[in-house]
Amino acid sequence: ISMIIAFVISSILLIIGMAFFTLGANMSMIVIGKSIGDFLVKKGNKFLVLLVSLVIGVVITLSEPDLSVFAKEITAIPSMLIVRVVSLGIGIFLMLGVYRIIKKKSFRAVVTSIILFILGLLFFVPSEFISIAFDGGAVTTGPIGVPLILAFGYGITKIRSDNDATSDSFGLCGLASLGPIVVILILGLFFKPDNYFDVSPFVSNASIVERFINNFIISSKDVLVL
Repeated sequence: ISMIIAFVISSILLIIGMAFFTLGANMSMIVIGKSIGDFLVKKGNKFLVLLVSLVIGVVITLSEPDLSVFAKEITAIPSMLIVRVVSLGIGIFLMLGVYRIIKKKSFRAVVTSIILFILGLLFFVPSEFISIAFDGGAVTTGPIGVPLILAFGYGITKIRSDNDATSDSFGLCGLASLGPIVVILILGLFFKPDNYFDVSPFVSNASIVERFINNFIISSKDVLVL
């Protein structure tokens, strides 16, 4: 009975704490992101916009609590290496997303090209890195990064004067979340840990992802042979 009471009290406190944390993060991050975007638009320097996008992506990802927990669970790879690589991936792809907005590039074409590149990497990366890569993209969409990126993207669209500028800000988070997948897969090409491990106990839907990837690779190889 004491365990049940402790669980109920902890759950209530957790819900209240997360509610206030999310509320505070949204209120502050949205204001900060929009202010930075408006400031950069007034400067009118596109190179500065891209540089700040890179820095913002790296900094907000470093501050994500989910990423720290995720990195500590992967014992075969140094935690700081995972954190830095994922942060750099978010920064680069956030910069790519902002560049797409400025240059009016097709969101569908950019995302399709990245996904095809990811599928190509799967043929060469050890299977242990596949689940880690896809979960790495998921943990970066946390309560700190998402509001700031959304507001920042909305502020950046003001650098354009056409009617489609505002709608082009949508998809910036999705594009940025592809960054960790790409960089972790690239890391898998070069980083060789001493001991591989079973990631399924802590990587969500790992077996499903691995089964899909393995079937895709096998089917693709059969098509190439035919």
